[in-house]
Amino acid sequence: MNTNIFPILLLCATLPAAAQSQDLTYMRRNGGAFREGIRPTPSTGPLLTLIAAMIDYSEPDQGLPRQFRAGFYLPNGQDAPDLTIREVTAPRYNYWLGELNRQWQPGSMNEFAWETDTVVRKLNWDDALKLSDLGAAVRLGRTALASAREDVVPVALYSGGPPTSADAYRFVFLSNQSMRIQYDVLSEAGQGQLQGALPTLNVMAGSPQAIRWKMSGQQPDGWYLLRINGYATSNNERLSHTVRFYHARRLGK
Repeated sequence: MNTNIFPILLLCATLPAAAQSQDLTYMRRNGGAFREGIRPTPSTGPLLTLIAAMIDYSEPDQGLPRQFRAGFYLPNGQDAPDLTIREVTAPRYNYWLGELNRQWQPGSMNEFAWETDTVVRKLNWDDALKLSDLGAAVRLGRTALASAREDVVPVALYSGGPPTSADAYRFVFLSNQSMRIQYDVLSEAGQGQLQGALPTLNVMAGSPQAIRWKMSGQQPDGWYLLRINGYATSNNERLSHTVRFYHARRLGK
């Protein structure tokens, strides 16, 4: 029996009538190019799940644009990049977009744009869904979702122009138990520890926890490791989770 599998709060098990009447369930759209819509949160999951790995970038709120965009730098030699976009801040709708059927270009900045009229604009029976409510991650290879160690590429979300550089990142996790965690950041190239362990963070069950990290100075492009260690407060179950992420400071190359 896998002791890392515990129930997680099942949100939106029954969709509101407004969603049902407008075909807002998670389904193939745009000729099968991707899936988008409202998707119930899985009823089981690991102790800690990475739900977003992002370039820390934001635009002024200017209302709902015609399109949302996601951009990321894909390093050479990577296969099967899997882009997932989902609502991560106090989810109201459980909006997801994923399972894209397209080719990505290694060694360059990649962009994906999608129309807001199809689903996003119709999610309005509560506060309107905004770009700032969303998070995104690109998982690399065929690593299982929420593995204890995973490779990712951070994603920028925007509606206008993309960022030209990246010097800060935001990682968002969801825990199915109340926890205490610490983290540090290391360079995989052997430069040692870049960010020492911070004071212990208290993580509430079912509440997204963001970790923001800013590059110090001109760190070289390459792979870095975000290491998280902690324990569940209810039973002292130990947690060890590593996110290997690629830093490309200058984007658009």
